[in-house]
Amino acid sequence: MKKVFLFVSLVIITSIFFGCNKSKTAQELMKEESDATNRFIVKNEFVITTDTAKMFNDKTGKVYFITKDGLYIHVINPGNGNKAEYNQEVVVRFQDMIYFKTDTTKISNVGSTQYPITFSYGNTYTYGADYYGLSCAGLAIGLSLVSENAEVSLIVPSALQSYTQQSYFEPLYFGYLIYRFR
Repeated sequence: MKKVFLFVSLVIITSIFFGCNKSKTAQELMKEESDATNRFIVKNEFVITTDTAKMFNDKTGKVYFITKDGLYIHVINPGNGNKAEYNQEVVVRFQDMIYFKTDTTKISNVGSTQYPITFSYGNTYTYGADYYGLSCAGLAIGLSLVSENAEVSLIVPSALQSYTQQSYFEPLYFGYLIYRFR
């Protein structure tokens, strides 16, 4: 009888413990991120396209090209034509970095002056190794579409951010960034 009581007690305690778990699943977090991105796009009246010609010929400042990976890029200046090569050291300076999933957005202009984002193009081992942990596949994908000295705006989903940042499911917006090579 004691064994039955102990077993029933364990089942009840376990169900209470797991029943009270309010953590969200990865699918729920991805949906929240997608919804936040869509709200951000609508709020800012961005126009989304899959046509690269529209990406390079935008006069409105509102057209964003979406890549097959889910990166949104608005090209302000396509650069000087020099394309990055594998392991090319890239320095990114940015302004107006915003995490926009929650109401408590963080805006930082520090990268424009003190600590730029650096990475080696195509070398994923260098992603996330910069001062902020912001170098990532998203920046490399953006660079693959433009060239040295390009000026762009990016919306980077968490899946294209550094491994450290991915677990937060927090989309990231760079209002302005410029790619330079060393």
